[in-house]
This record gives sequence, C-alpha cells and structure tokens, in this order.
Amino acid sequence: MAARCSDRLALWQAGSWTCIGDSVSGWRWLFILEGIPAVIVGITTWLYMTDLRTQAGWLDPDERKWLVNELQSELQAKKALRNYTITGSILRFGAF
Repeated sequence: MAARCSDRLALWQAGSWTCIGDSVSGWRWLFILEGIPAVIVGITTWLYMTDLRTQAGWLDPDERKWLVNELQSELQAKKALRNYTITGSILRFGAF
C-alpha cells in the first residue's frame, strides 16, 4: 500500500521534471534515476566477484581452504550416491 502511494507520488512529481530544452520528459528521468543504482551495483559485483572459490579475495586463507574442502566432500558424497548428469536428469524426469 505504501509503495503504491510513493510510486504515485514519484510519478506525479516526475511529470513536472524536464531536462534541457524539454528533451527528456519526467517519466524518462524516473527510469534513469531508478536504473543508476542497479548499474552501479552490477558493475561493482562484476569487478569484485571471482570465477573460482580459490580466488575469493574476501575470504581468509583458512576460510577459503575450509570452503574448498567442504565443497569437495559434498561433491564426493553426491557422486557416491549417484553420478548426476544433465542428460540423465532430463531423461529420468521425462522431459522428452
């Protein structure tokens, strides 16, 4: 309920926003302003995150070693139960 009221207020206010020479209307400014934080967080995440858990710079070496060992033991436990493959999963559940 409160979100709807604030959205309506923002859209009503955005109707009076204009840019240089009325080239960008208010609702477009609203989309631009709402998109800026998402772009900043996306770029920051892309630069900060790593591809491999062994490269995780935000973890202490002990934590990194513990995480790698835990994930390896989990993978071995799953493989002992059954070797999961994408094709086997599709055929087993009758997707085709």
